[in-house]
Amino acid sequence: LSAVARLSESDKKNIVVITEIAPGELSEFEKELFFDSLDKAKNNGKNVFIVYNGTTKRTFLQDGITYISCADVSGAALADGESGYVTFYISGDEIKYTVF
Repeated sequence: LSAVARLSESDKKNIVVITEIAPGELSEFEKELFFDSLDKAKNNGKNVFIVYNGTTKRTFLQDGITYISCADVSGAALADGESGYVTFYISGDEIKYTVF
C-alpha cells in the first residue's frame, strides 16, 4: 500500500492499480489509506482505474474512480484460458479500456 499512498505524486495523467484483492476486502486501516490515496490522486486531476479479481465481470464508476472486476483471474483459470482480462488503449492523456 505504500506505493498507493504516493499515487498523486505521479507525473502521469492515468493511474491503473491492479490488485488481487477487491477493495472492499481490505482491513479498515488499509481501506482508509487506499481510498484516501485514490481520492487525493483523483482530486489532483488523475484518471484512476482499479482492476481487481472478482467473481464476475463488472465495471462501475464511484466517486470519480473507475472500478473493473475481472472474473476469476486465478492461476487455474489463467491456465485454462477462462480468465477475464482488461485491455487498455492509451494515447497521450486519453485512456480507453475493454473488459473481456
